[in-house]
Amino acid sequence: IKSNPTSKHNHMTSQQCDVTLDGDSMVQWIDSGILLTEGFSAAEAKAAMDVLQSKNGRRLLNYSNARDGLFDAFKRSLLQNGAPVDDTDVSVLVSFVLEIHNRFKTMVQFEKANIYRTARLHKQLLLNNNLSDYVQAADNSYENAKPFLDYLLKLQVHDTELPENFHGMEPDDKVSEPNQYVCITASSGTGKTQLAATASLKYEAATTTYLNFSLDGASQRFYKPHTANRSGELVVESIEVFAREVCGNSRQRRLTAHNIGDWAKHRDNGTSLFICILYGFLFGVEDPNILSRLLKPNKFYLQELRSRIQEKKTKFLVFLDEVPHKKSAIFNNVLCLRDTLRYLGIAPILMSTHTGSQDYVSESSRDSLDVWADVLSLLPPYAPMPTGSSIRPYIADSERPLVLAKVLELINRDNCVSLRQIVDELRSTLQATKGVAWVSNPSLQLVQLFCTDFEIAQETFSLAHNLVGHHFGCLQHQVKFVPENLGVKYNCSGARWFGKTISVAPVSPKYEPLLYLALVTWDESMLPGTEDRLFPLVDKKGKALTVREVFEMYRHEFKPKANATNLYAIKKDGNLLEVLVHASFTLASMKMSNDDGCCLPGVALDEFAPLVRRLMLRGNLMSLPQTPPLFESLIKGFDWPRVPALGGSNSGLPSDKLGEDARTGCLKRPPDKEMVDCFIIEGSEAPLFSIECKNYKDGVDAAILKDVFVRIPSSVKCSFVFVSSMKQGTFQKTKLSDLKKSFINHETKGISVVRWEENKAPYFLKVKGGVEFKASQTKLLVLIIEVGTIDAGELDRDEKRNSPPCSNFPIGTKRQKVNVHYVK
Repeated sequence: IKSNPTSKHNHMTSQQCDVTLDGDSMVQWIDSGILLTEGFSAAEAKAAMDVLQSKNGRRLLNYSNARDGLFDAFKRSLLQNGAPVDDTDVSVLVSFVLEIHNRFKTMVQFEKANIYRTARLHKQLLLNNNLSDYVQAADNSYENAKPFLDYLLKLQVHDTELPENFHGMEPDDKVSEPNQYVCITASSGTGKTQLAATASLKYEAATTTYLNFSLDGASQRFYKPHTANRSGELVVESIEVFAREVCGNSRQRRLTAHNIGDWAKHRDNGTSLFICILYGFLFGVEDPNILSRLLKPNKFYLQELRSRIQEKKTKFLVFLDEVPHKKSAIFNNVLCLRDTLRYLGIAPILMSTHTGSQDYVSESSRDSLDVWADVLSLLPPYAPMPTGSSIRPYIADSERPLVLAKVLELINRDNCVSLRQIVDELRSTLQATKGVAWVSNPSLQLVQLFCTDFEIAQETFSLAHNLVGHHFGCLQHQVKFVPENLGVKYNCSGARWFGKTISVAPVSPKYEPLLYLALVTWDESMLPGTEDRLFPLVDKKGKALTVREVFEMYRHEFKPKANATNLYAIKKDGNLLEVLVHASFTLASMKMSNDDGCCLPGVALDEFAPLVRRLMLRGNLMSLPQTPPLFESLIKGFDWPRVPALGGSNSGLPSDKLGEDARTGCLKRPPDKEMVDCFIIEGSEAPLFSIECKNYKDGVDAAILKDVFVRIPSSVKCSFVFVSSMKQGTFQKTKLSDLKKSFINHETKGISVVRWEENKAPYFLKVKGGVEFKASQTKLLVLIIEVGTIDAGELDRDEKRNSPPCSNFPIGTKRQKVNVHYVK
């Protein structure tokens, strides 16, 4: 029902609610007094009440065309009473009546669905919904959470003494009224929702209120009671109407806390449904009188609510969970809720993965040097570490609560559970609840394989990409736990910069080995792709993809430049080839064994080489590539080494945690002076594998390859040489004896060199006279693998960060960096 633009009153859209109203209820929801206070005449008030208290009037209110029915009934009643009739005034009267009636129906729905009490996250609610693990986590880890809750409460204090034993502040410290808010932006499973539950169950210093804006109650067990009662939806609907009241029919103007304050001061008539809902959420549980008043024609003003909050001794912690990202249809509605709470003097706590809360940080409505937002990305540990179990060595203290809780569940089921069982169960859980992390955007999973530590154009490649949206990545802006200052504070300009430069790192194999294994390990049963067991790289249908295919499909999402200084004009994106090779090596090496014993035994070279080559070519990975006959029969006497499980570059999986259940190694990029792109390191042993990458648009020639051969160390048994292509006629004029002289660190009798073109089977490199470069007893195998030119294409090579990300400029200080981790 659209408002009459000539009306002297504010109006509200009538919404249909599944509420049955009895006769007694009908008497409660409106009286002539509220009509008279709104400026309606005594005759208009009497005519309206005569209709509404009749059986016909109650029936009319439940019709879909209630406006037309009431309009006619009110006119008849006025005429019967001999009062003058003006169609415009009657229309205004009908709109106001429907506004009050809609408010009453919604209030009844909130009470019947027990929405206000559900928002308090009381213990019985959690137990009734099979959430006893949240209760247990709150009991076990409250001491870990208390500094975080103290910090959040510190932001809510309004010129009043702090409670005793308040963490990080003296009792007589005072802080001014806040106009800021809090964003907890952290990835899945880190304990955002648990923090709200712990606050409600254990933290008596504040009153906790929780609202969830997820549209999918099945995504997490915790969300189900909140999505079932439609609390988030109903709040959003009321905000939509409220925003029109504040801004008028035009939504061109951005709604801000200033707009809301101006409306509250000059135009609030006490009938807004949204304000009534806020009263219920903040005071309805502790004050039954509020609920009673909400069901009657009383007026509720925003300024009065603000004063009541200021006077309340116990402050509020209001958690807004799963806040939507900027492209969501309800983003502006939640933004309005955020700014309304700010006006009320509450610093709301917005929570989501990186796709949501960082959008709110950057949405500042003013330019000010005052603190605008506090951003937290580190959260307390909740699930207790398992003790007295054979599985204990696998667990790193830095694993997130989601992983620890799953491990504890498995241990309680079987104290001798294996590493393979843990990884499989954890992967299944993640793919069942967060399957979108795999199928929504394969490029995010590909970046997880870019866990490389070397810099490209002064940026760490894995951290420099647009990883916002990665469900499991870690926000790079808080690097250490500081109890007195858990968040990073941003003023308005710093907050907008934060939104543009947010950096999210992939899951670290060093600090979260179990989660890392769940994301990147695989076995042959996942090919070509199944709904219940997803390969690490899949398309939207769950079909397995190669590293090269994902990069070529999503190259536009990789933002920074990916090549270092071009020493030669013909050199083309060499380091980009190296990064893709690293990703392919990591993925190929993480193949799990179905045999008993070691679940990550590494991959034998004769199986590994065809696999890593296939990952470097385009297309779907329908099955494991076959071992070439050349490998099986023609390379005689070669001791095929195994490639260990590689946990990214320079760090690797923690061998002390995985022990005999995994044969681990890492990709090591040596100093540039050594002129070797990469080694595979296993423990403290000398490298058995070296990697060279040459990406030239016209292909490599004999001189380039000879330089590569010279640099192969004596310990290496297999050298991978990835090239875009080889120029035609390469080595056709070179004698075999002369070419062997390039291998200065190896005995020339034991060297075999294999060339593997894109669309051909591998064969021994041929030199002058068609002579094959092969040994009777191979000690060193060189694989020259041609993968085509890797073109950065749309990558922006000129993009530079001239200022540090997330910079902040406090009043009275010079421009300075805040405590953030960033890469220039």
